[in-house]
Amino acid sequence: MIYPIEKVLPLPFPGEGNDTITEKVPDLGPLHLHICEGIGFTSEHQMPIVKPELVEPPLDIKAYYRLKNYPDIDKKKMFGHFFTSDKNIEKVWKKPFLHINMFRGFGGIISTDFSILDNMLEIQRFWNDFRNKLLTAFYQKYGIHVIAAPSWCSDLDNIGRYMEGWPHNCLIAINSTGVCHDKRSKHTWLDGYNAMLSILNPTHILRYGGM
Repeated sequence: MIYPIEKVLPLPFPGEGNDTITEKVPDLGPLHLHICEGIGFTSEHQMPIVKPELVEPPLDIKAYYRLKNYPDIDKKKMFGHFFTSDKNIEKVWKKPFLHINMFRGFGGIISTDFSILDNMLEIQRFWNDFRNKLLTAFYQKYGIHVIAAPSWCSDLDNIGRYMEGWPHNCLIAINSTGVCHDKRSKHTWLDGYNAMLSILNPTHILRYGGM
């Protein structure tokens, strides 16, 4: 399925053409309207459209905040991931421009993984889903390789919305951490997994977490 692209928002884009991104970028505000510039959105729910990454599955991934401690010669062989607590991802959400040069030093990254949990309100789940897609599309705009990492919960009535905007027929990553702590969680996660497969039809899947 190909989603039609909405018109691009006519907003100023701080940092355009500047290879040295600093904290002097204007305050983005809570909705981050500035980083929507140049990004396509789906027509149904206005989800950011993520491009497929045609890269080889990385042989090594590490939490993005740990990669800065590795020698530069090693970073290009690794992908940074965000399969960590939301408080670590919030640092990137609050200052997305500040992390551009850091991510350019990696082989690539796996898209952010803000939590989508059953005990959240529906609007909270949709907001985190939107943020994951927006940051992914934003960093792709800057030429960074970003592997899509779709996620879902037991709210399978909205599985199409959770998948909306993620790329089809390409390499993706998934996080299965904590899925098997009880039978219900395992079965609902697998139901969502199978639904994801039928919608996105990935060519390869990079799995983080237990089988």
